[in-house]
Amino acid sequence: MGQRSQIYVSYINASTGKRELMARYFHWNYGSRMISRARYTMEWLKGYVIDEKHNSLYDENITKLSRIIDTNFDYKDVCLSIDIINEINKTYNFSNERETKERFYEDVFFNQANNDGKLFIDVDDKGEIKYAFITDTNNQDYGEHIVDAEQYLIDNAHIDEDEEKDNYLKLYFSENNMWKGQMLVNYSAEEIVFTESNVEWINTNVSLMSKDELNNFLARDYSNITID
Repeated sequence: MGQRSQIYVSYINASTGKRELMARYFHWNYGSRMISRARYTMEWLKGYVIDEKHNSLYDENITKLSRIIDTNFDYKDVCLSIDIINEINKTYNFSNERETKERFYEDVFFNQANNDGKLFIDVDDKGEIKYAFITDTNNQDYGEHIVDAEQYLIDNAHIDEDEEKDNYLKLYFSENNMWKGQMLVNYSAEEIVFTESNVEWINTNVSLMSKDELNNFLARDYSNITID
């Protein structure tokens, strides 16, 4: 079945002044790999948007963003993600009245195969970076199912019992960076260290979206999603 996940980034295109969406489909981007990719994508965005005092991205930086998302800096690896919007454009028959923009949006956000969760990253109009993980992708009311980075790791380990989840949290996020149990996700000592560092960075430097903010993310009119 494989490991399947999606990452979505909402930003303003500096050349047009309009809001656009980057939507990428990944294989083998799960657990600590997703957390790593989330941290470094948002760190790059934060450095560009905040340090350069921009709230938007020029075309060359939009291209760079797609490369940053694909790169896993902790694992020294690159995952060749798929451009969801481009792939849907290839398959739609726009002469058919049923293929409306509403249906297109539904396919982009809700109809992608997924068993490792979704990450939403928003560069808002003021240049602030916010994020949301969704692990319950079977329910389309995503605003009710937002989780932070720590909860994403727990949910992605596929541990169902509350007691086991509590133990997992205590074992994984220990003060001494120690791994003391065998769980369904088995990280090396090095992975534990950099994953805890990544979670700490996310908790310290960016904000978790509210329900209303995520719903707004999903409802925006993105200029790069066009129905001709």
